[in-house]
Amino acid sequence: MADNHEIIELAEQTDEPIRSQLFEYARLRENLARLTGIENPREDFIGDILSIPDMDDRRLAARTAKRMRWLSRQTFPRL
Repeated sequence: MADNHEIIELAEQTDEPIRSQLFEYARLRENLARLTGIENPREDFIGDILSIPDMDDRRLAARTAKRMRWLSRQTFPRL
C-alpha cells in the first residue's frame, strides 16, 4: 500500500467522489497509525489492532480499519 503522501497526491489528481474517499482513507490511516503506534499500519492485519492495550482504543481502531477496508474495496478498483 502507498503511504499517505502518495494517496493524497493521487487524490489531488482525481475527481469526486473518489477524491473525497481517498482523503478520508488517508485521514483514517493517520488515526490508525496513532492508535496502533505503527507508522504504516495495515487495515487488514488484525495483529496490529490486537496489540493495543486500551479496549476503547482497540474498538476505535477496529472500526477505523473496517471503514478503511470498505473504502479500499470501493475506491481503489476504480482508479
